[in-house]
Amino acid sequence: MVATAGARPVRRSGVPPRLWAGLCLFGVFVAVTFAVLPVGVRFDGDPLLRLRDLDPQLSPPEATAVCGPAVRNLDVSPRSTELFEVARARACEDAARRRVAVSMAVGALLVVAGLVGRAGGPSRLRPGDAVAPGPNPPTSAGSP
Repeated sequence: MVATAGARPVRRSGVPPRLWAGLCLFGVFVAVTFAVLPVGVRFDGDPLLRLRDLDPQLSPPEATAVCGPAVRNLDVSPRSTELFEVARARACEDAARRRVAVSMAVGALLVVAGLVGRAGGPSRLRPGDAVAPGPNPPTSAGSP
């Protein structure tokens, strides 16, 4: 249903605008939440850890780690120069970058969906909808 207010058509939607704004806020919440959740990694396939097999004295530690929040691990330095620590730091950094990228993409998708819904969808008017003429209706004659 289209109602006109002056010269501007107004489309009434079945979804309240506050719901679309809520979707935008939910998108921001999702992005922030997934970015601060702890990241866990398993890195036993890391090429650096294959070098442990060259020295029989090295006991292979468990190749899993809980790295902490993703936003803190975007740039990780190894705590020592041991192969395990270098591999752990690299795996934590890669996992954190993936987690932050996915969380921002999903959050941005929800925010954009909310903004498009709040704006009235891709088009406020459908072909064939009546539009009231504005204060200066266009003339059919050529330009003066």
